[in-house]
Amino acid sequence: MKNTYLTILFLFVSITSINAQYNDPELFIGANAGFTTSNNSQFVVGIEGELLMPVDTNFKVGVSTGFIFGTQTNEVTLPLALSGRLNADSKFGLGLDIGYGIPINKSSGSLYFRPMLNYKLSYKSKLRFSYTGLNSIGYVNAGIIFDVNLGGNLAINW
Repeated sequence: MKNTYLTILFLFVSITSINAQYNDPELFIGANAGFTTSNNSQFVVGIEGELLMPVDTNFKVGVSTGFIFGTQTNEVTLPLALSGRLNADSKFGLGLDIGYGIPINKSSGSLYFRPMLNYKLSYKSKLRFSYTGLNSIGYVNAGIIFDVNLGGNLAINW
C-alpha cells in the first residue's frame, strides 16, 4: 500500500513538473479602438486580456475576455471566449476568439466572434487588427497588446 501511494505521488510530481516546463502560460493585456460597420456608425473602445498556453512553438490556445464600450449608445459588453493563436512567421500571427458576449449595460447577449491579425512590434508588444462580430453588429478594431510575464515556474517542488 505504501508503494502505491509513493508511485502515485511520484507520477503526480513528474507530470506536474513536465507540464510546467513546456507549457508556461502567457498573459496578454491590451486596448483597442474602432468603429461599427453598420449604418448607424459609432466609435467603439475596448480593453482585453488573454491567457494562452503554448501547444506547439507556433500555436497557442487559451481564454480571453475584456470590455467593449459603444460610445454613442453607451452599450457595454463583456466577451468570454476560447482563443487560438497561430504564428505565421516571426512578425505576423493569426488568431480567432469564439465565445459569448455577456450584456452589461443596454446591450443584448450574443455569439462573440473575433478573427484577428497580429503584427509583432517588439518582444513584448503586438499591433492587432481585428473584426468583432457581436449583437448582429460588426466592429473593425485596431489596438495594441502587451505580453505580461507571469514569471516563476508552475512546478510543485517537494
